[in-house]
Amino acid sequence: MPAASSISGFFQESPRLQNQFLSDRSLQRALKYYAPKNVVWSVVPELQRFGSYVVSDEILSWVADAERNPPTVDQFDAFGKIKNQLNTSEGWRMMKNIAATEGIIALAYERKYGEYSRVVQFAKYYLFAPSSAVFTCSLAMTDGCARVIELYSPTNKVYDHLISRDPRLFWTSGQWMTERTGGSDVSGTETFATKTSKDPSGQEKYTIRGFKWFSSATDSEVTVLLAREREREKLSCYLGYVKDGGARIIRLKNKLGTKAVPTAELELNGLNAELLGPPQKGVSVIATVLNITRIHNSVSAVSFLRRAVEIAKAFSKVRKVFGKPLYQVPAHVRTLADVEVQLRAMTHLTFYCVSLLGKLECNVASKQQTLTLRILTSIVKAITAKISLAGISECMEGLGGVGYLENEPELNIARIERDAQVLCIWEGTTNVLSDDFIRAVKNHADSLAVISQYFADTLGGIKSKGVLSEMSEEICTSFEEWRDYIANIDLDTLRPNARKVGLFLGELIASALLVADAATDNDTVAVEIARRYLAKVKGRDTFSSLTARQLSEPKIAELDILIVYGSSIANDILKPRL
Repeated sequence: MPAASSISGFFQESPRLQNQFLSDRSLQRALKYYAPKNVVWSVVPELQRFGSYVVSDEILSWVADAERNPPTVDQFDAFGKIKNQLNTSEGWRMMKNIAATEGIIALAYERKYGEYSRVVQFAKYYLFAPSSAVFTCSLAMTDGCARVIELYSPTNKVYDHLISRDPRLFWTSGQWMTERTGGSDVSGTETFATKTSKDPSGQEKYTIRGFKWFSSATDSEVTVLLAREREREKLSCYLGYVKDGGARIIRLKNKLGTKAVPTAELELNGLNAELLGPPQKGVSVIATVLNITRIHNSVSAVSFLRRAVEIAKAFSKVRKVFGKPLYQVPAHVRTLADVEVQLRAMTHLTFYCVSLLGKLECNVASKQQTLTLRILTSIVKAITAKISLAGISECMEGLGGVGYLENEPELNIARIERDAQVLCIWEGTTNVLSDDFIRAVKNHADSLAVISQYFADTLGGIKSKGVLSEMSEEICTSFEEWRDYIANIDLDTLRPNARKVGLFLGELIASALLVADAATDNDTVAVEIARRYLAKVKGRDTFSSLTARQLSEPKIAELDILIVYGSSIANDILKPRL
């Protein structure tokens, strides 16, 4: 064998990603579970087309361009005058065009699919997010702004821009709340609004002055923000017209990830604005935005993890270690199976919230469903972000040193991990959201009854189905223990344990969804995923437990392969064992 050189010797075959819709059984099952057959059948061709496009050379080249050319700002011209010009990459601007053309926001508001429009919208958003250079940050706030305008100012022409499919007309929105005094805690807001005039329709006009410390989507045409008219007065929500000027970029933030996103410190001095919603009710008005952006955050989390898993799977099919393909190394496959189980659970949990949002917006949500959405949104955002980040790290490790590199955009797990890190922080950190969850549960008299009804509705119909019935009973028993614990302890005593209490409920709800999904067709893999996830939640995924099951069920390793790769590749992988 001759010595290798830079141009000779062994060269690793490059992994290639498959169609991101066709390869994703978790997304497919979520669609089938949360939308009726006629809706699923009508959208599958579009999702299949888009699933191919999001891993095409074209869109990935735009991602690479956006990463290579982060935003800059020209503060002054050659003569020292303030210029305040934000420069973004062509790749970033192309993401805006793609989002508009593909109807990533429009799908939710056209309501072509009625209460299932959100499920369809977020299925497409899910495919787009890992290939968007995190333009989904702007889309999340745009979505929230559109909903607030729809609720409080439905004749406002800005709404038409926010939901347009025409790139020439499509606008995005910022959501500028964070100041030097805090992010989630807005009580110290130092931004003020001054009435200036009325337009012909009688709409009050304002100018805004203040300083925003952490403002994403700085290139947006409009923004929603909080301000007050007088000192010590309660906050109001305003729609600011960024395109008209009045927002000076002091500096762009230097961040770990989301490099393409123009995030800035902004000085507002004469920003034109108008009131959104009732005066001095800004926190409750902007809560609508937060509920939507938190769901966006959850969808981004599971979609980032899905892309990382797909990269790891593709690599395992072409990489050999000690003479055999990586996909035939049992420990490697078991690790990917563990990640896949978690991902399936988080995908279901996320799309459950998505489905509730769709029902609420179409006025078909019950009182119970409305309160369930209010209670769960914060904890779902928290748990999906945490699980995503841990899973992406496992996938990166699965590629060895290549996983740590930032070369080909198709395989760049390192970028995905950098970007995913912010998902634990955006729209509230884990502890802030957990505390919000505990307060919501304790302050709503009906909350425990509503959650109890969820388990009854989801699992009540699962009878005489063997292991699924047994799992249902175990989940319900665990919930009853959780409910009794919550009911018998005061809020102040609960709050230090808010994270554990909240995340455990999220896990139980995800377990119930997995069992209910598996019960629809008794699919072998779906049943196994439900069983493994519940075992993890209940602390039964120990070394001794797994070894005992391995001895009693010789085919458990084959189930690992089916969970990760599906039946198409499993037949080839299992041939040596037949």
